[in-house]
Amino acid sequence: MDHSSTNSTINRIAFIGNYLPRQCGIATFTTDLCEAVASEYQGTTCIALPVNDTEAGYAYPPRVRFELTEKDIDSYHRAADFLNINNVDLVCLQHEYGIFGGRAGSHILALLRELRMPIVTTLHTILQNPNSDQRRVLEQVAALSDRLVVMSQRGAEFLQEVYKVSPKKIDLIPHGIPDVSFEDPSFHKDLFGVEGKIVLLSFGLLSSNKGIENVIAAMPAIVERYPNVVYLILGATHPHVVRNEGESYRLSLQWMAQEKGVESHVIFYNRFVGLEELVQFISAADIYITPYQDVAQITSGTLAYTLGAGKAVISTPYWYAEEMLAEERGALVPFRDPTALAAQVIDLLDNESKRHAMRKRAYLFGRDMIWSNVAHRYMESFERARAERRHYTPPGFPAKALDQHLGELPPLKLDHLHHMTDETGMLQHAIFTIPNYREGYTTDDNARALMVSALLEELGDPGAHELASRYLAFIWYAFNTELGRFRNFMDYQRHWMEDGGSDDSHGRALWALGTVLGRSNTPALQSLAGRVFEQALPAILDTTSPRAWAFALIGIHEYLQRFAGDRHARQVQEELAGRLLTLYKTHRSDKWCWYEDGLSYCNAVLPHALLICGKAIPNAAMTQAGFESLSWLADLQRADVEGGHFVPIGSNGFYLQGGTRARFDQQPVEAQAMVSTCLEAYRLTGDKLWRNEARRAFEWFLGRNDLSLPIYDPTTGGCRDGLHPDRANENQGAESTLAFLQALLELRLAENTLLSWRDEPNDQGFIPTARAAALSGSHLSEQSTYRTVSPTPTESHLDRSRLALSDQ
Repeated sequence: MDHSSTNSTINRIAFIGNYLPRQCGIATFTTDLCEAVASEYQGTTCIALPVNDTEAGYAYPPRVRFELTEKDIDSYHRAADFLNINNVDLVCLQHEYGIFGGRAGSHILALLRELRMPIVTTLHTILQNPNSDQRRVLEQVAALSDRLVVMSQRGAEFLQEVYKVSPKKIDLIPHGIPDVSFEDPSFHKDLFGVEGKIVLLSFGLLSSNKGIENVIAAMPAIVERYPNVVYLILGATHPHVVRNEGESYRLSLQWMAQEKGVESHVIFYNRFVGLEELVQFISAADIYITPYQDVAQITSGTLAYTLGAGKAVISTPYWYAEEMLAEERGALVPFRDPTALAAQVIDLLDNESKRHAMRKRAYLFGRDMIWSNVAHRYMESFERARAERRHYTPPGFPAKALDQHLGELPPLKLDHLHHMTDETGMLQHAIFTIPNYREGYTTDDNARALMVSALLEELGDPGAHELASRYLAFIWYAFNTELGRFRNFMDYQRHWMEDGGSDDSHGRALWALGTVLGRSNTPALQSLAGRVFEQALPAILDTTSPRAWAFALIGIHEYLQRFAGDRHARQVQEELAGRLLTLYKTHRSDKWCWYEDGLSYCNAVLPHALLICGKAIPNAAMTQAGFESLSWLADLQRADVEGGHFVPIGSNGFYLQGGTRARFDQQPVEAQAMVSTCLEAYRLTGDKLWRNEARRAFEWFLGRNDLSLPIYDPTTGGCRDGLHPDRANENQGAESTLAFLQALLELRLAENTLLSWRDEPNDQGFIPTARAAALSGSHLSEQSTYRTVSPTPTESHLDRSRLALSDQ
């Protein structure tokens, strides 16, 4: 299979486990797995977080980004913080009790509990009869992990039977091995001075549970039959054994060889070898022996390597060996039985055809175990974990808005708005909360900021004028008088990147200008906004984006609240609204109440535009289409759980008619658009259903969402850039922050006036006496006092002379 062009949607993976050059099997496995994934998926960044068992640590390669200290639980907390702030999409944990601190390695739980991304855990030890600490730790690791990887069928069975893990959570992926050719053992024997010899091999870090003494005890009988046999014992003594016991085990093996008279047939290589040299040792072997003394071994890297290299293997019947060597892929002998071991070696040496048939079966079986194939199996598990890691609230446990009492709005905090604004205007993006100068500015974001400033002025904020002046100056500068269009992208050096921006940026700029004209009481802002609005309005008729039309229609509506006599603005309003209604009639069906063949971004602005136009023109068909499409959209964006939290259309694929709806990434602008539109529906009908829908959408910001994570950051006043399948996007850019602020301010204005954020008569000619002057944030009761008003005389079209500016 050719994987050369393989890509993944996972951008950044962190591997936790020991790492080379630390000398242990877990370090080798973690390193090999990390490098294999990095090699197969070159668009994915792979980093490693090893655990140090010594104060000095190890000379790790650059891929290691953070080091844990085995017995220091604080280092586990710091590692979790490091992963959470570094945009890691997924963590792959290598679990072995002995490599982590705490009772039964319990320190790793402190790290796992704090992670905000999916976790896939490879289990290297699964005990059939664990003690209470071992059971507790493994059960919690399993609960905190999104998926569990085992390397044997028996391991999967133990997880289900002993630890009650659902089989749907378990992935069986074989131990990875290097891709080596099927070679004659004689080819490499000269490298080790054993040419012409029969080579038996065992390798791995030496410790007393490896059972090497049983092979040495079998050697006299083997040597008697085959005097040219040698037994190579490759591997340094395990560092922990050296630390606690010195080299006593190795010395005991050497003395035993001397006592048995086979010292010249037993060769010790007391060192830890790299992969290339290890493959040469394995290739030189005629028979590989794993004489382990404990049945409770669920995996073995040494056995996997030699089996995959096509070696004749003799092993004791520990769990992993029984499974791997089944169907005559190897031979099993009883534990601690040198006589049976010697007989099996002699039998394989006597029967060359049997030995080679065994080798071939082993080699073919191992083809699926080479690291490139294993890397793809792991990535499938990673992708599955990420797709399943929605943290959807199960039935009976509705998501709740975090840290907010029912009916309360968070306090207004403008710190991040000011932080993202410089003398030019609103910067487009942030890295976490730090403005990203490289991305410069956009008219889109400065238009959003201008709208927020107009709402702040209406609420009486003393700093609103200064902010509005800066954003309006940007919009004015963005207008290309030759084209009658707004430029959109400007770099940090104030160079425009284009002569004309997108349709949407043009429509949004008109929305912002209309909001200033309809709401601001500052003459200077009105004058400049009026001049640009008038010059920019004609070009909207040449655009093709329905959302650009909707943005402009909302802006025109705001403008006409003050300048209702502007015939040209009304003509544009009728033309654009007619286009939207035509789109709706064209695409609508009983099961698809929408304006296009798909839903994408800022969806709610489309019914918003028809609702306001349906009343203003007036046009009953527009009103009906607006309410019908908004109701359909509200139902579509409500979670199917108790309480039904808001679930916007995801940006990773959106939702095409007849296709699969994207659940993620969820964007703040969707929640803001829904808040604005539902408030408009509430203003038009007085139906509390729409007020509740507005609050439902707003509470998405506060944590009533699929992940139960707050998107709004009360410490900065900013808003995170969206909701991924497994975490919030920690960047707090302009679009998301302004979306939150606009939604919050519109809710405050709506709550201050109950039915409207403007003094406008309802169908009975009544308006609330309260106005936006109630700036303290206190809420009016349901029994607000109403007063009767006379119809307001229609104001004439804004006199062009009032818009004139002196020549610059």
